Amino acid sequence: MMRDDGNVYTLSGAPVSRADAVGFLQAVESEYVDGQEGAVGNLFSERNFSQDAQDALSADEDAIRDAEDRQDAVECLAQRWGMRNMLQHG
Repeated sequence: MMRDDGNVYTLSGAPVSRADAVGFLQAVESEYVDGQEGAVGNLFSERNFSQDAQDALSADEDAIRDAEDRQDAVECLAQRWGMRNMLQHG
């Protein structure tokens, strides 16, 4: 869900900046839909995500990793955040 402050909110209810959310969304798509192992971890280290941001996004990553249909789970997250246009698939 996105609110007026420009942040999006994770499954845990924690705010994440829109820029970080776009990067995360594209990384989970790369890793869990396209099979690019380590894409999320690389994003966290390359963009110096804070530990708080990583912790906040872990529930969303876990939900995608554990989903029966990972592409659908990524698309649902994109829809929840109002970012479907940021996906390569879907």
